Amino acid sequence: MRAARRVFWTSWGRIQKCDLSTGRVEDVVRGLVDPTGLVFDEREDGRLFWTDAKAGKVQCAALDGTRVCDVATGLDEPFGLVLGPTHLFWTDRRRGAIQSCCLRTGAVRDVITGLCAPEGIGNAHSVVRSRLRVAANPVRAAESSTRPLSVQELMKRSASTLREMQQQERQEAGVGI
Repeated sequence: MRAARRVFWTSWGRIQKCDLSTGRVEDVVRGLVDPTGLVFDEREDGRLFWTDAKAGKVQCAALDGTRVCDVATGLDEPFGLVLGPTHLFWTDRRRGAIQSCCLRTGAVRDVITGLCAPEGIGNAHSVVRSRLRVAANPVRAAESSTRPLSVQELMKRSASTLREMQQQERQEAGVGI
């Protein structure tokens, strides 16, 4: 069955799906605390990733609900979630941060800090392809400013830190520098 013919969602301690051709709704994963963000990874055999805000973790499972595992634990309040080509990104409302996890190594790090209770998160296909990441340092520097930074200013300030993060990503992925 193709993923495009199914819809997945989080609901009161579980993840459910509906087969669009039959209208059949079923539980995929049960026994969760408070799943919120949900993304579908269609690479390989396919996986579901979700945030669990009250449990303080990001988890994943096979599309049939088997092989549930923790991706990141000990988080404050993970909420929104988005998948990039090499990393999973989520918002943490309580910490005011966007964090990431390298899908290959499992390394978790802050991407942006100093935000005010971020919830939803998304990405643009072209941005993901270029592996563009905004670094934490320009945001911290902006906290002392009396005016918000424009995207252009933020990108300008983050150029050197962005290069450092890309270098770190290549090292995590085992790609030569």
